[in-house]
Amino acid sequence: MSKNLPINTLIELAQEELDAATKKLGKLQQERNDVEVQLNSLVTYRDEYHARFTASAQQGTTAQTLRNFQAAR
Repeated sequence: MSKNLPINTLIELAQEELDAATKKLGKLQQERNDVEVQLNSLVTYRDEYHARFTASAQQGTTAQTLRNFQAAR
């Protein structure tokens, strides 16, 4: 049989598309992971900021500090 049968051409094209889709999926998963890490960092920062503000407020705080906290929310 000849190696250049139409079915072989279709299989090769399908494999190339599968390879391209696999690469794209890998890239998108990495981007999602990067964004998730960034989100977790921001959530942690927000929680730490809130905890510091709460501790500061319990000891008394200035009006400017209160405005800054409210602006950051």
